[in-house]
This record gives sequence, C-alpha cells and structure tokens, in this order.
Amino acid sequence: MAQDLEGRRVVISGASSGIGLAAAQLVAERGGTSIMLGRRLGLLESEAASIGVNATAFEMDVTDPSSIVSAFAQIEERFDHVDALINAAGAMRYRRIEEHSEEDIDAVINTNLRGPILTIGAALPLLRRSSGADIVNLGSETTELYLPRSSVYTATKAGLTALSDCIGRELRPEGIRVTLVVVGYTRTGISALIPQEDRDRAREAVIESAYPVFSGTTPMDARWVAETALYPITRPRGERVGVIHSRSMS
Repeated sequence: MAQDLEGRRVVISGASSGIGLAAAQLVAERGGTSIMLGRRLGLLESEAASIGVNATAFEMDVTDPSSIVSAFAQIEERFDHVDALINAAGAMRYRRIEEHSEEDIDAVINTNLRGPILTIGAALPLLRRSSGADIVNLGSETTELYLPRSSVYTATKAGLTALSDCIGRELRPEGIRVTLVVVGYTRTGISALIPQEDRDRAREAVIESAYPVFSGTTPMDARWVAETALYPITRPRGERVGVIHSRSMS
C-alpha cells in the first residue's frame, strides 16, 4: 500500500520559492511537517507562516558549508529525526562558456552540485533515525538534450544525476531510497535570480528554438513538479523509484 505524508518530516532546500515552496505547501496540506531551508530568511519565514503550524523555517545558504552545518544543528535541536530530504535549490546562468566569470561558475556549481552533496551529508544522521527515509534530487532534462548557453548548468546537473545513482546504491542497504526527478520547462523562482541581461540574450535561443524541440513552450506549474517530487516518498518501502521524467505536454 502507498503511504501518505501524515506525520512525515520533510526537509526542503530552496523552499522560499518555486518547486521547493510548492513542495513545502503540499507536504503540510497532506499532514506532514515541512522543514523549509533557504537563504532569504525573511521571505522563508513569511512563507512558512502562510503555510501554518506544519511548516518551520531555518536559514541556510546552500553555497556556504558552515551555513549548512548550522542549519542541520538547529534542525536536530528541534527534531529527533527527519524522513525525507528534497534538494530543490537551484542556480542558472545563460552564458557561452567563455562568458562565465569565476563568480558565475562558483554560484552554479556550489548551488547545484556541491550544495546537495554537503546537504545530504549533513542530513544523513537525521535520515538514518527514520524508519524509512528518502532523498529526492531535482535534475534537469538539459543533461539529455542540448540547451544553448547552458554548459556549466548542464554539467552540474549531469553531476547530480551521477551522484543520485551512486548514493542510491550506497545507501540502499540502509533502507534509504534516492530518486532523481528530471525536470523539464517549469515556471519557478529561479528565473528571478537570473540576470535580466542573460534572460534577454537567451530568449530567442532557448525559448524559441530549444524548448519546442524537447520540452514544449508552455512551462509546467511548479506545483505539478512538486507533486512528482513527493511521489517516491509515498511509495511502499519495498519499492524504490530511481528516475522520474517530468515534462510539459505542449
């Protein structure tokens, strides 16, 4: 029998907007506890308050190792265990490879790959105390089909794909399941964090030529993808869902 989220404690990075926020809302609606992580604490606390008593906010900058350690120390003070981790924080730059500054490269790599590695490591002690835990990583279909001006972003998502497979094998004997959700064109908060110049330069190359080929021109709602990210957490413990593809129909 499939499980519901009643009583489940779900840690969500990037929870102040986009897919992460939608996941936090859904967990709370379904009787679970949303443990929301994000670097914009004021916004995060406001969103948690709007969700209600089933949501709590902790400041965490996924690019800062000390911030990750501090956040999970605070979580451990409040909760004796957690049941799932969703890595939803993301960063993107639309640039040709030679146009990336060191700051661009650091921001994308540290958010999309290094951050999840460190977050998983920090979460594992609490996940291991669960009767059955899950890790869900949000990947990207750019790893499967060429998206102009996305080389560094795609490289980080390819790394996350490999990471998900490796730790899935590594943690399986402990009863911890790992799922990768390959996400297509979605309306999320990440676009607001992309410099306007990048968005303007990329519009024709990305929206008009690339997306129609493999993702469609109509973005999915973040809530749809959040529902997909929660799906593996609800499956019977005898089943593991390795990879899910979520793509627009049109």
